[in-house]
Amino acid sequence: MKKLFLFMLTALLSVASWAGNIADVPTFIINSFVYGTAAYATTGDLVVTANDGITALTKDEDYTLGTTIYTDEACTTPASSNAPKELHVGTYWVRVMGIGTFEGSMVKSFDVNTKELTLVTNAISKTYGASDPAFGYTQAADVTGGIVGTDDIGLTVTREAGENVGTYAFVPAVSNTDYTIVSDGTKKFTINQQNLSATAAFTLETASNDYTSKSNPATVTVNVVSNVTTPKVLSAGTDFTVKYYTDAAKTAEVAVADLKNAGTYYMNVEGKGNYTGTFTVP
Repeated sequence: MKKLFLFMLTALLSVASWAGNIADVPTFIINSFVYGTAAYATTGDLVVTANDGITALTKDEDYTLGTTIYTDEACTTPASSNAPKELHVGTYWVRVMGIGTFEGSMVKSFDVNTKELTLVTNAISKTYGASDPAFGYTQAADVTGGIVGTDDIGLTVTREAGENVGTYAFVPAVSNTDYTIVSDGTKKFTINQQNLSATAAFTLETASNDYTSKSNPATVTVNVVSNVTTPKVLSAGTDFTVKYYTDAAKTAEVAVADLKNAGTYYMNVEGKGNYTGTFTVP
């Protein structure tokens, strides 16, 4: 009697797992993969997560996958290839057939995801006021992550907007929808200060003053024009400052408000903000 009970219990356990129509299996997922993954040569290479609620299902024992891949759930339009590794990014469908203890069939989808690439950045710079140089990035020399075969990813590289002195991140993009791309961010585009002593010219309007009363400081107007690409009249206080001296050696600085006495004064024009360098005005 005890042996009979154990035999019946073993029999019940052996049939406790799901047996029936494959379409009724509660969990059956064809895992997504990245575009161009070489391991997926046929539908048989697709990775499946399938479970009947008790045990995992086994490919070629409980089910098989059809060899034809479709672009629609109705399975009326075959895909461009039956090799998953050759499919472009998107959603595809394949038939699933029950075998062994399972019968019936169903259609399941899987996704081909974009492949992420990385732009390896280079340090590139220009002088403030000049045009941006050509960045010169190419997919062959500056992109990592594994471009598939002879694909042209349609690489373009711009940079963050801005024309003031500072650093700006490179912004890569691709037109090939099988890929995405990010910048490694290690190197930036730099805009350096323009050196006024090398690129600018200045004019000095005659200073005037009521020297009799000595009640007002002299009126001094300095016009500075940079000339890197297009001539630009600079703004005093923003782009340059002027320092005044009472001696030719320029050791005794005097404030503008103190320019009240008749005499000869000496000047330096110093770059500020987007500008550097000094004009020495004799």
